[in-house]
Amino acid sequence: MEKLVVIIIITLFTSCNYSNWLSDNSVYKTKSDFIETEENGIRKTPITNREYLIYLCWNISVYGNKHPEMIFDLLPKENFSKNDFAKGGYFLLLQNSTSTLKDYIMNARFIDFPLIGLSVNQVLQMEKWLSDRYNENILIEYGYLNYNPNQQDQDCFVLESYLLGQYQGSVCNGKNLYWKEHKFLPTFRLPKDCELSFLNANLNDKVKMKAYKFRFSNFLAKWNTQYIQLNKINNEITLKLNTPVTIKNNNNYIINEDSYSDEILIVDSINNINTKYLDEVGYKEKDAYGKMEFIIIGESSLERPIIANPFYINSDVPILHKIYRIAYNKKIEYLNWPQH
Repeated sequence: MEKLVVIIIITLFTSCNYSNWLSDNSVYKTKSDFIETEENGIRKTPITNREYLIYLCWNISVYGNKHPEMIFDLLPKENFSKNDFAKGGYFLLLQNSTSTLKDYIMNARFIDFPLIGLSVNQVLQMEKWLSDRYNENILIEYGYLNYNPNQQDQDCFVLESYLLGQYQGSVCNGKNLYWKEHKFLPTFRLPKDCELSFLNANLNDKVKMKAYKFRFSNFLAKWNTQYIQLNKINNEITLKLNTPVTIKNNNNYIINEDSYSDEILIVDSINNINTKYLDEVGYKEKDAYGKMEFIIIGESSLERPIIANPFYINSDVPILHKIYRIAYNKKIEYLNWPQH
C-alpha cells in the first residue's frame, strides 16, 4: 500500500492548538454525533459504507438523468473506464464492479463499517454533500423546509445557494432561516491530527474496522429509508432507485484490520487564501448542479459567514485506503480582518 504522509486541504485554515481543546474555557460537549468545543466540532464515528451508498443514490437520483458522467467521478476507480461506463451506465457498473466497491462497500456484512477506497477529491466532494444534508435536516426539523426526495439538477439543497435566496425547495409557510440565527454548520472537512489525538485521548475511540451502528437520529435517516433496503439474511443490499439495483455479496470476503488502521494526516494551509463574507457575493449564480463556486468555511468575529473557493487536488492522486471522519470550524479568526 502506498504510504501517504501529508495531504493539504484548503478548507483547513486555522492553526490547531491542542491546548485549546483541553483548557478550562473549552469544555467539550456532545451534539448529536459530534463532540464540540466553542469553536470546533468533530464527529465521533467515521464515515461509513452506508452513508456512501446514500450519497451515491442521492446523486444518481438528482443528477443521473442529465449528468450521468458525474456519477462516474464519485466511484472508486478500479476495473471500469469511462468508456465502459458510457456503454453500460452506472447500473451495470454497480452490479459488476469488484474489489473495494462490490465486495466491501456494497457488502451487506460491512454496510456500517468505515468507508475506504476513495481519492482525496472524492472525499472532499462527499464532505460537502454531508454538510448540505446536515443543514437541510436542520431546516426540516425547525419547520422551514419539507422533506423533498424529488430534488433534481439545479433544484437541490445547497447551503450557500439557500442563504443567497437561490433555492426554494418545498418551503414551509414562506419562512427562511438565516445564518445569524446560529443553527447552521460550516462545510465539513477532514479533521486535523491534533483533533484526532484529542478525540482518541478523551473518548477512547480509536477507529477500527468494525460496524458503527447507524442510528435513526442520524441526519441521513430520511435518506437511508429512501434509498437503502438491507436483507442481512440473504446478504443483499437493494438500492431503491428508479430501477432498483440488488447486490448479492461475497460472503467469504475478509478484511485485514491492520491494513486500514491509519487515518489521513492533515496539515493546515493558510497561504494564498482569499476569503470573503457571504453577502459580498450575492450576485453570483448557482451552476447546473445547484452549487456555488465557493463554500462556507466558518464565521467571523462579526458573526458573518466566511467563504472560500473549494480546492481540488491533482486528479492523479492515488486511491486512498484510509478511514475518514468529518469535522468543522465554527469560528475562524485572522490577525488582519478585511476592513469594512
